[in-house]
Amino acid sequence: MKKFLIIILSCLVNFTAVAKTPLAVRGVLDLRAENIQEGTYPLDGEWMLAWQQLHDTLIESKFNSLQEVPSLWDEKTGYATYGLKVLLPQEAPARLALRNTIIGTSGRILINGKEVYTAGKVGRAMEEYIPGYKPEVSVFEVKGDTVDVVIQVANFNYSKGGIWRSIHLGSYKSIRYKWLMDLLEEMLLIGSLLGMGIYYLTFFSIRNKDWSALYYSLTCFMLLIRALVSNEHIICLVWPEVPWIWLVRTEFMLYMIIVAFLGMYYKSLFPKYYNQYLLLGVMSWAAIHTVIVLMTSPTFFADLFNYNQYIILGVGAYTVVQTIRAVLYKELGARVFLLGVFLLFVAVCNDILHIQMVIQTGSMMGIGFLVFIFCQGAVLSYRYSRMVTDNVELNQQLSEANHSLEYKVRERTEELVTSNEMLALKNQRIEEHQAEIEDKNEELQDQNEMLTQSIEYALRIQRALLPSDNHLKRLLGEQYFIFYRPRNIVSGDFYFVEEVDGKLIILVGDCTGHGVPGAFMSMVGVELLNQIVIKRKITNPSLILQVLHKEIRTNLHQEESGNSDGMDVAVCVIDQKLELLSYAGAKMSLCYIQDGQQYVLKSAHYGVGGEKRGHKREYPIHTVEVSRPLTIYLSSDGYQDQFGGTNNRKYMSVNFRKLLQKVHHLPLQQRATFLEEHIENWMLSGNEEQTDDILVMGIEINLDKINPIEGRSLLDLYNDLEL
Repeated sequence: MKKFLIIILSCLVNFTAVAKTPLAVRGVLDLRAENIQEGTYPLDGEWMLAWQQLHDTLIESKFNSLQEVPSLWDEKTGYATYGLKVLLPQEAPARLALRNTIIGTSGRILINGKEVYTAGKVGRAMEEYIPGYKPEVSVFEVKGDTVDVVIQVANFNYSKGGIWRSIHLGSYKSIRYKWLMDLLEEMLLIGSLLGMGIYYLTFFSIRNKDWSALYYSLTCFMLLIRALVSNEHIICLVWPEVPWIWLVRTEFMLYMIIVAFLGMYYKSLFPKYYNQYLLLGVMSWAAIHTVIVLMTSPTFFADLFNYNQYIILGVGAYTVVQTIRAVLYKELGARVFLLGVFLLFVAVCNDILHIQMVIQTGSMMGIGFLVFIFCQGAVLSYRYSRMVTDNVELNQQLSEANHSLEYKVRERTEELVTSNEMLALKNQRIEEHQAEIEDKNEELQDQNEMLTQSIEYALRIQRALLPSDNHLKRLLGEQYFIFYRPRNIVSGDFYFVEEVDGKLIILVGDCTGHGVPGAFMSMVGVELLNQIVIKRKITNPSLILQVLHKEIRTNLHQEESGNSDGMDVAVCVIDQKLELLSYAGAKMSLCYIQDGQQYVLKSAHYGVGGEKRGHKREYPIHTVEVSRPLTIYLSSDGYQDQFGGTNNRKYMSVNFRKLLQKVHHLPLQQRATFLEEHIENWMLSGNEEQTDDILVMGIEINLDKINPIEGRSLLDLYNDLEL
């Protein structure tokens, strides 16, 4: 592959050729015959190397090998000291400068034992080392005709260690001028990319059917970001503290992202010449590659780039070949596009070989992209000008067509007059029918008002059957709250609180359906519970559910009628003498919080009443010690099944339990207020109506504050009816 790339680059030999400069030999660079006042000289060649050693001064006995600069270490990680003695001409200026470059991946430069530059932190172990990039010009004073250059390098988390690029030495004026010229070249590229990106993004916002403008704009922005974090690392001049890891991640992520955007741009321009499956493959790999770069270490994803080079070269070669086909078929703008994409491909080949240390031509990516974006700007501009010309011609054709249509319009007008007369007769008939409909609507409205009054009357009966506030306060004191919100006036949710034989029975039920059917079912449930708990004095929670199941099936004749109505129920029995809470549930779990920790007691997976499954239903009993205060929460599924939120989804039981934990520190009544406001905001954000009856009951169990009294009789219930 390398031979193939070298052949491609042969057309650029004159451009990439550089003047011969002296090279270091065995750790000595002789510049005595050079004009160091005017030129800049790379400190390339054989440097002395002390592997796994750090020295501040150039003592030759401490250096045990030689290392070419620029080059990569054979070992990916470690630390070392480079040493070079530079022999200066007699007329060398007293003030020299170094043009520092990327050192993999932390470095420290000392001139004659004095530190002049540092990037990151050099260390002997991962714990002592900090990677960093810091391109800058280092100035130092020279006394004498020799300069001892010592560079400490450390790398522990990257696949490339060592001095990757040339370090240039010269007068301060020459070095600074070269640095500013390089920065100017980068700023020219960045400015061009920014201008092109904004221009074509604005164009797409006006004419949003032309996707080529959007893809081209996004490509420009991606190239802009890459220019900021690579080569001269201009981002470091604006943000010196930018983390090294994000510089590396951003640079490597953008390789495949840019290839994907270029593919989408090419597909939008020449859809017949770019394979759809190839584009999907490139886009998929770009997404996967981005995740890999974000989730893995630089050592891993930097090695992965070696394989990405084959993908980039393959896609680039395919694009060049397909563009040649487009030129042969005389597609609009194909010739200019071919010029830009070919030069960009050559620049990519050069940079890949340069990164692999095969050639030392320097980076041509900036020039390649600059030529490419201007070529593409010309392509898009030409296409848009053609579109404007076509629109003018089309408008002329439309104008001629409009003249021919005027005659037809006059003819059709006469026909429409006749049709309008017929429509007037039909409208008269429609108005007569509308009057009949309005009469029917008034009749339905009257019936609806009567039905509403009946339901409101049923609500008064239902509320009378539920425990009154006085009754709850006698049994629970002030240590409870109830958030009770029917969907349609009356509710299928109900609650039941009684004291029998010194035991406090607390029950919450959620009947099948809501509205009037649910309300009737809840009344049946309350009546049956009065018989089971008060008359028969059953206080075992599992037995209460079993008997309730049997009574519902019997009273509703479900065995014969096939009626499947039932209810979900949770029963809690508090024995103050034993300081014990017993719970059994039928498709309704119990959540309680004790000592700041939340617990959930699971219920049986079937309810009471309804379909018969097996000969006997078992409802397991769970017990909790109440010697320490705790708060229990019983609720129907109305809260957690409510739709809403920005994504218009159910609230879910997990979020409901988190919400209970969140409001646990509030006073009890404030918890109820918070729950109500929260669910209203949830419905409002999703533009949803209430979907089911909502009942949430919270009880703080503190035996010092609960004073059981005599149970509530059926006579009490009937006396509460406000008829």
